[in-house]
Amino acid sequence: MQTNKFKLVYAAIGNEVNIGDAVEVNGVRYIIVGGSPPHKPSSTGRVYARGGDSRHDKEWFPNVCNMKWVPHE
Repeated sequence: MQTNKFKLVYAAIGNEVNIGDAVEVNGVRYIIVGGSPPHKPSSTGRVYARGGDSRHDKEWFPNVCNMKWVPHE
């Protein structure tokens, strides 16, 4: 998933995260539906997911999903 200045990657392997990828958080499976890159240097951005045990979308810091936003050109 990319924005103008950042892309979301899996922290351990560096592969880009795509909308529709599955992720497990606390033993519950979710599907990535989007994200927000960092808006200032001290921010980590957010990851948005759907599914699991709720009808509502979830929002996490990227490290909760073993992901991170990295700059790209």
